[in-house]
Amino acid sequence: MIIAIDGYDGSGKTTIALQISKRINGTYVKSYNNDLGRVIWSLINDEEYELASLIARTACRKEAERYKDAPYVIFDRHWMTMFTLIPEEFLDSWFPLPFTVLIEAETQTIVERLNKRNEKVDTPFEVHLDQQQRFREVAERHQVAVINTSSELADTSVNRIISLINGG
Repeated sequence: MIIAIDGYDGSGKTTIALQISKRINGTYVKSYNNDLGRVIWSLINDEEYELASLIARTACRKEAERYKDAPYVIFDRHWMTMFTLIPEEFLDSWFPLPFTVLIEAETQTIVERLNKRNEKVDTPFEVHLDQQQRFREVAERHQVAVINTSSELADTSVNRIISLINGG
């Protein structure tokens, strides 16, 4: 089973994805890591949406194929990130979508977490708000569960997501 944990930087998605992987004996995958993420971002900035989508989708599918025998493959970012960044006409080939949970947090919490990780936070506050809103709109459109980690312990969020995975 593929499980996509997605959300804005600093929302808690990596912490949650790693903990879920451990708890359910799943395989953790960070499909847009390092150079690949930079390539995809560069293509999006150059409005090369079709190629960006193709590369991101191919990366996800290759990872899913690589771990096809694992009971659970937990993706730290998947389709939802792409759906917030590129126009809809480039998204049809992503369907069907895997089981997905959006991890979110209040913008102030996100900025604090990014600062703790020594990540440069020079983006205007309004840009953070806008991107978070895009994630929420995509989640609503595709009926994705949303977990807010601002005031909830990671363990509580993980328990809630495992319950969703098990049909609860």
